[in-house]
Amino acid sequence: MEECSVLIVGGGPAGLSVARAIGRGAVVVHKDAEIGLPVRTSGGSWKKHIDALGLPRHLYQHINTLRFASAGEELLFDFDSDFPVVLDITGTYRYLANLATKQGAEIRCRQKFTEVSQQADDFVVSTIASGGASYQIKSKFVIDASGYWRSVLPVIDPTPYSRYGIGAEYEFRDLSDRRDIATLLVGSRFTNPGYGWIFPTNQQTIRVGVGHARPDTLLSPKVSLDRLMKSELLETLNVHAGSLVSKHGGIIPNWGANKIFGANRIVGVGDAVGQALPLVGEGIRYCIETGNLVGKLLADTLKQGTPPSVMLSAYTKWWNKRYRTSFSASQWINERISTYDDASWDRSLRRLRHLRPDDVASLLQADVGAGTALRVMMSNRDLPIKLIRGLVGSRGA
Repeated sequence: MEECSVLIVGGGPAGLSVARAIGRGAVVVHKDAEIGLPVRTSGGSWKKHIDALGLPRHLYQHINTLRFASAGEELLFDFDSDFPVVLDITGTYRYLANLATKQGAEIRCRQKFTEVSQQADDFVVSTIASGGASYQIKSKFVIDASGYWRSVLPVIDPTPYSRYGIGAEYEFRDLSDRRDIATLLVGSRFTNPGYGWIFPTNQQTIRVGVGHARPDTLLSPKVSLDRLMKSELLETLNVHAGSLVSKHGGIIPNWGANKIFGANRIVGVGDAVGQALPLVGEGIRYCIETGNLVGKLLADTLKQGTPPSVMLSAYTKWWNKRYRTSFSASQWINERISTYDDASWDRSLRRLRHLRPDDVASLLQADVGAGTALRVMMSNRDLPIKLIRGLVGSRGA
């Protein structure tokens, strides 16, 4: 039987970041044939966070203008400091994989975790399927970084996600005049229910997608996306899509982060434990940052021989201090806007006109300072004070 220090299930940004922090002794099993494909996410994020995580400039498209479009309103914000970005998903994942292997971690593709065969106080035995056969790995820890599928965590918590987003996206050659403008679409003119997006990339392509929230609707996002593409609405936004490059689809949890991230020697990280911001479905930067933290805590635990409970406690306290309040607040907003009709969306966009671009950036990141909170309250008097306090409480954590 094989042995390793840490078995990591899932070769996405969370699992690869854990592997990098641990280095030698970490084994990543990844069910797909290669890292970074197929693409399952749109890649939207923010420059200040991506730069802080150390990702190089060539891995993202810089966005200067963010446009909101509803049935009756259109609003543009030109940023001058806190810029949105669109990540090269495949390139980013492979960059993270290269960092992990340089530190001595091993990555195995076409390997599928099937079960925990045995647990004890100081080890876990996992069964891995590979090419029609199977083998077992004995490890000190097993990390579930398998995303929405939660391949390992049902062993300790069988409760499935109660709320999640499902998206469909087409990537085209970009024939538009501007490649520094991203668009968020809401309302029945574009997609109803749900939301849409138009994101340029740094590879001269443009991603057009639609997302729906379950269980709010059972409508297929692909049906909504096909309807959007058959209309002439993109042309009215000066978006010109050329030949189709690829099709993407994915699922993301949007009911807030789990209260418990693991038990004994099984630990979850990233989408597997709901660490994607419910408001806009942004997950990659949280996966990388949290993966780095969990990997460092695990490395210290292995070195010092401290109980797993100490590591899990430190992990949970860090998350609660840094992100719990902002995730709870954005979850409230997510559930509220899912019921919006066209009049509600139009009214919301008119209110946004009173805000500065940096205020909008802060809102989309659920990271609101006192000045932004005051301006939001003045233009949205029906928002609960508790919600604003929750957003403000996320800053400086």
